[in-house]
Amino acid sequence: MESWNKHAREITTGWNAHDVWNMDEMGCFWCGLPEKNTRRQGKMVHWREKSEATINMGIFVNAEGKKEDPVVWHVHQSEML
Repeated sequence: MESWNKHAREITTGWNAHDVWNMDEMGCFWCGLPEKNTRRQGKMVHWREKSEATINMGIFVNAEGKKEDPVVWHVHQSEML
């Protein structure tokens, strides 16, 4: 890991902070109601993992802290809604 950090610093030497961007992808899931919501023997019964609606987006920030508006690239709704 240390060798990668050193190599990354060498590659980015001389770059301006406003030109170095980070992107984080996230997904939001909703309308996935639980099949059961009880505790049995001290353990929570698992929720149904299938979600009826999803949205995927990315957020962007540069090394100076400047932010861009989120970009949405995938929206899905099940026919069940």
